[in-house]
Amino acid sequence: MQQSSKSIKLESVIALILVGVFVYRCFLVGQVQKVDKDETSENWQNDFDENEDPNECLPPASPYDPRINYDELAWKAYYKAHKGEPFAEEAKKIIESLH
Repeated sequence: MQQSSKSIKLESVIALILVGVFVYRCFLVGQVQKVDKDETSENWQNDFDENEDPNECLPPASPYDPRINYDELAWKAYYKAHKGEPFAEEAKKIIESLH
């Protein structure tokens, strides 16, 4: 009888802890996240300037040279890195047969 009473008390304590964690996560943490999202949105809107160039933070465009065969350049780089592998060797045979 004493063991079943301890077992029931332990189960009750565990259930109360789980309910407490659930309530904390649903109500308190959810409110904090909602406030953070709202503040972030407001800050973004305040920081936005209509005259600002949206591409300003992008790196400069790399020059394209139409004289370079980029497909062949990419293939050579791949083959150099994977030389000796079955797929690379098979692809090399196919490419050589096309030329």
